Amino acid sequence: MQNDELRKAQEELEESRSKYSDLFDFAPVGYLTITEKGLITEANLTGADMLGVERQLLIDMPLSRFIDRESQDDFYRQRLTLLETKKKQHCELKMKRQDGSLFWAVIQIVAKTDDADNVLQVRATLTDITNRKKAEEKLKNAHDKLKEYD
Repeated sequence: MQNDELRKAQEELEESRSKYSDLFDFAPVGYLTITEKGLITEANLTGADMLGVERQLLIDMPLSRFIDRESQDDFYRQRLTLLETKKKQHCELKMKRQDGSLFWAVIQIVAKTDDADNVLQVRATLTDITNRKKAEEKLKNAHDKLKEYD
């Protein structure tokens, strides 16, 4: 009787783990876990795909490597504020894939802390907003052209 209950509990746990894994890996946003110093320790498949690197190869790479020079200061300030305040942060960054191609992303970061409020790790989400940025640029250009005719 006890073995049957144990086996059933193990099957339920495995099913739950499988569902979580699918949700994590195939989410429409990239999930990354990074150290306090900015090294990637975990990534879902979407995040790895966004950065253009196999998931296993991302481990121990600095996330800053994938942030365009133009956005480095914004990311640095965001991380510093998170580490100081422990409050969720977000900003828009120009990022670059392993192959050098650029894309825009919203990055949101939260701190995972211990009981003494020390940062254990940083969890990040990446959402590709390249299409939105392109649409904004088209609208701006159209608006600027209309101003020329006024």
